[in-house]
Amino acid sequence: MDTIANKQMTDEVIFEQYKQGDTRAIEVIIDRYKKPIYSFLLCKCRNRAEADDVFQDVFYKIIDNPHGFRSAISFKAWLFTLARNTYVDHLRKKIRKSNHVPIDEPKNEGPALNETLPDDGPTLEEWVGGQKISEVVDSLMGTLPEEQKESFYLRIRMEMQYEEIAQMMDCSVNTVKSRVRYALETIKDLLVKRGVRL
Repeated sequence: MDTIANKQMTDEVIFEQYKQGDTRAIEVIIDRYKKPIYSFLLCKCRNRAEADDVFQDVFYKIIDNPHGFRSAISFKAWLFTLARNTYVDHLRKKIRKSNHVPIDEPKNEGPALNETLPDDGPTLEEWVGGQKISEVVDSLMGTLPEEQKESFYLRIRMEMQYEEIAQMMDCSVNTVKSRVRYALETIKDLLVKRGVRL
């Protein structure tokens, strides 16, 4: 497989080659997504050992069942959905093993989630996505409620469409927009308190 050509090929085309039997194609997919998937899982697990376990499970599932991917959504959205579901399965097993019934964390979603947001979105989004403060922003994500953190990561870091995130999280597009907006506002407030110049 031509490495130079791979850079121009879509994920869907490369994965189709893997489904057709070209085992080198999966190496390209893993190389493209190992860092973002691991970062996503680490953000959710908050523990490297757990993130490692879930990460291995995700790519094992891809290798073991490549025909699980259907072109109804983008490959990226499918892969992150798979990672999210694998994490949830891992969490359920962990809870069963510990015989512990978790207490739901309080959610801070702000105003009603069906609130319609402007189509052009908040101007904060471009600002927070800047490379200059990305590390600081990543460190502050842990303070966000789980659903806001996940929506924020997928939208800002992975540049996924609102529609894709909504499908992944089984909620409305407006709900995703609300979560991202509240996450951005919270992070902006925290940065201002830390003396970050806007």
